[in-house]
Amino acid sequence: MNLRVQALERGLTSLLRAQHPAGSWTDFWLPVGTSDAWVTAYVGLALHAVSVCPWLPKEPRYRARTAAQHAAQWLLTHEHPRGGWGYNAAVSADADSTAHALSLLARLGQPIPAGALAILRAHEVDGEGFRTYLWPNPAHAWTRPSPDVTAAALRALHDLGDLSTAGLHGAWTVMLAPQQTSEGLWTGFWWTGPAYPTGLTLEVWAASGRPTRPEPPTLSQTGHAFDLAWQLRAQQALGQPQAAATTAQLLSRQADDGAWPGAPILRVPPAHPASVGFTLTARDDRRVFTTASVLRALALGDPDSMESSRPRRSPTTSAAPPHPLHDVVTRAALAAGLTQPQAQDAQTLFAHLTRLSLHPPGLWPSRQLTALSGGLPLEFSCVTGPQVPAALRYAAEVGDPFLPPPARTQSGLRILEDVAAHLGFQAGWARLWPALRVLTDPMNAAPDGTRFTVWGGVNQVLSSAETVQAPALKIYLNTLHRTLGGGRARIDAALDAAGFAVSNRLRRMLDLLDQAGFPQEVGFALGGQDQVACKLYYELHGWRPALIETILSLTDLPARPEVLKPEIPGLIRAGLARKSRSGIGLRIDPVTGDVRELMVACAFPTPLLPLHETVRRVETWLRSQGDDPAAYLALVRALLSTWPDQHLPTPAMHSLFTQTVTHKGRRTALYLRPFLQGSAEPAPV
Repeated sequence: MNLRVQALERGLTSLLRAQHPAGSWTDFWLPVGTSDAWVTAYVGLALHAVSVCPWLPKEPRYRARTAAQHAAQWLLTHEHPRGGWGYNAAVSADADSTAHALSLLARLGQPIPAGALAILRAHEVDGEGFRTYLWPNPAHAWTRPSPDVTAAALRALHDLGDLSTAGLHGAWTVMLAPQQTSEGLWTGFWWTGPAYPTGLTLEVWAASGRPTRPEPPTLSQTGHAFDLAWQLRAQQALGQPQAAATTAQLLSRQADDGAWPGAPILRVPPAHPASVGFTLTARDDRRVFTTASVLRALALGDPDSMESSRPRRSPTTSAAPPHPLHDVVTRAALAAGLTQPQAQDAQTLFAHLTRLSLHPPGLWPSRQLTALSGGLPLEFSCVTGPQVPAALRYAAEVGDPFLPPPARTQSGLRILEDVAAHLGFQAGWARLWPALRVLTDPMNAAPDGTRFTVWGGVNQVLSSAETVQAPALKIYLNTLHRTLGGGRARIDAALDAAGFAVSNRLRRMLDLLDQAGFPQEVGFALGGQDQVACKLYYELHGWRPALIETILSLTDLPARPEVLKPEIPGLIRAGLARKSRSGIGLRIDPVTGDVRELMVACAFPTPLLPLHETVRRVETWLRSQGDDPAAYLALVRALLSTWPDQHLPTPAMHSLFTQTVTHKGRRTALYLRPFLQGSAEPAPV
């Protein structure tokens, strides 16, 4: 089997793993969320190209066509109410998304919604091209014709038979030919580079009968895989011999799991020329968009194997190096007082726990891949207060972040089950498994853009200078209440399935919390001697002192509401906490069903101070309430070297803080993040 066939089959498998159960794909992350309709149409077109590739074996062609048809059905059931498709359902339909969707439907022989075709035609500006959005303000930059959108729209109209080859020839000559730059390129409004608009425009040129030959484009072969894929399409359209070398470059960049690395390829400029806003860029962190682009370019090429021209990876580059966060965990363990061998064991456990989530080529940080910890897959915490032992504490993403929510959840649960067995917690896992099933089964109905499914965590307590207790394994599950509702019912069912008692006082507390907020997360813990624990987390809009007082009155905890006041002088005041997102956590006694601990959580505000000044104010606050800040300062020092500039306001190291009351007294927890520079696509081999 030649290299191109192998690459196509592996890439196809990767794309199909990323397809959501309903038939869609998602990728990119912008303030309006992730894209589904646009990405689904784009990927569907790539799979259609694979399905009709004459030199591929029958089986992968069948798999590709089946997936493309599934995507088409999803699009037909998710059309905008007024017709057409857009980036996602939260924004208006646009010509680009609608064009890709119509091309896919036409090529698969699916029914064409009349409203969608009308919407596409309405975006045409006579003699100039097609604009992205159909808004009345002519000064709005998003409503001006652009070559990339025009090319997609013309291709769709030709696919539909609404535009003949002669008509396509004329439209290309009038709308696209004049837009070519002196370097032979076409530039797009929504793209960081010219490869995509150039490649797509030349596709339309070839389909229109190749009118007057354009100047050959000058494109660099050192770009991202997405750019190389569209450079290959341009070379194929022009019949250039450089296509062989570009194909070889693409084959050399395929990852072990069959995908091609994503990159910051999408740009969103300010909407108005006079806007003081800035241009956003977005990566396809799920790697769906780039992988689809490469598959389509390879499938539309000739069947030559390119064996002789393919760059080879050296044996030293095939093995993935340790992730930078492994070293961060080691430093945090040493900062917590663990010995060097114990810290090495902690790193090994962390590597086991995150072997899927940190497997290259994961692009962290990524708000597209996780909704927690500012887009990072790891967050540390330190706890201060009376009788609090030194410990390494962290929570981490454990599932495969490239999978759809149901499969991602199951991958995370398998990791946690393996770690539980490694730690000797099989009995505790068996007890919790029915509850985990109750809480994760609804993930099959979760929205495609769900970014928090299951996390894991470790508490590694130092009991003496020579001995470390068995680590506690934490499991954090999204209740999905915010998107599916029914979170309280699932919590009740999960507690029952795990054999946890539920007292009448606890039911009353949960009723009060249901009225004030919603259940956001359920946490379980496994420890030695078959110990299990559970904590319920509710999210509220603001700190509620009256609610705290009422809940405290329903417990036997010896505390006053003032002890839980979420205030750090110079950083956050209680008045601001009343207007910010807040949380309440209840730790449940598995035997009596009463509340052992009551926790109040508050997020740190966006940093306006240099990092060192924030640290100083937190240290002063800890001392003022009688806490030893040594554990906090040690963790800060362990993470500080990962931060690029400690003297300017930067993305927050400090995530949130909690105040907890127990029968042993009060304690404070501070949650801290390392800084992790987003990794770039590997350089060409």
